Amino acid sequence: MRTKVIMSVLLLLSFNSCGLKELIQTANMSKPSAKLENVKVQALTFSSIDLLFEIKIDNPNPVAIK
Repeated sequence: MRTKVIMSVLLLLSFNSCGLKELIQTANMSKPSAKLENVKVQALTFSSIDLLFEIKIDNPNPVAIK
């Protein structure tokens, strides 16, 4: 029983050094938001249209969006 307790403590300490703080922060993350700012017509033909979308993204989290 004592061996299990010691192993559990060592496991928790190793998690702490492996980024437990970052793991906890990830659990408290908010969803990023995106807002359509503008739409421009780049090219227009009888068979196609090329559009340029300007999107504003707000990420309130300390972790970057990939």
